[in-house]
Amino acid sequence: MNQLELNDYISKSIKSMLKSAFKNSLQNPKEAAFLTKSGRIVQKSVRRRKEMERKGYHIPPFFIGTVTSRQSADASYAVKNYDTSEKMLAATDWDRIFHEAESLGISSIILSGEEPFLRNDVMEKAATHQNIIFPIIVNGTHLSPEKINIFDLHRNLVPIIHMERRPKKVNHENDIDAAISQLNQTGIFFGVIITTTTECLEPLTSKPFIERLTERGCRIILYLESEPKANDTDIFNARKIFQERLN
Repeated sequence: MNQLELNDYISKSIKSMLKSAFKNSLQNPKEAAFLTKSGRIVQKSVRRRKEMERKGYHIPPFFIGTVTSRQSADASYAVKNYDTSEKMLAATDWDRIFHEAESLGISSIILSGEEPFLRNDVMEKAATHQNIIFPIIVNGTHLSPEKINIFDLHRNLVPIIHMERRPKKVNHENDIDAAISQLNQTGIFFGVIITTTTECLEPLTSKPFIERLTERGCRIILYLESEPKANDTDIFNARKIFQERLN
């Protein structure tokens, strides 16, 4: 698959995801309005990327931006004596990047990091770019009412709750249930990203598990492979299992 085919595949996948999510949001006016607007954003971005393609420029539909590697001081996973002297891009630099991305036809920018909301200045800049969708990977155990209100006010910021699952520690009634319930009750479009291994892949891709999430308002489910000690064969087999389970 060449770069052009890959971009086209990703664009079609995003359109399909939005269409599917829209069907499940008809009882939620705010969510339906967000998805309708998102569809227009994606279509406009596709046209712009095609224009750039004709000029010889390959523009991706999205990219991932790590806004910080700092951790919340009260996070249960925080590392003691963590070095906070990292050099980070200023909010004005991110604002410039967002402007440039929009002009090139990039419709989505995933904001990640240990705790993206430690950079409230960047979140504020992102919220002003209404023609870009910003999925933000967040720690559900620290999703406060104040943060939920930000997502409610700025619908182009989409919370993606990080769920980490390890072998022998799979628990469907997890510690982020409260955050999921609050997002669902507020009518916010949200998703989850699940870090998993092949050893606990089956329950996390099972129909009951996925239905449980969708019934609680989850509209996006992403999987992140974590095979730290795996060789190339193990990784190939893991991806094959993913494709078989999710197709």
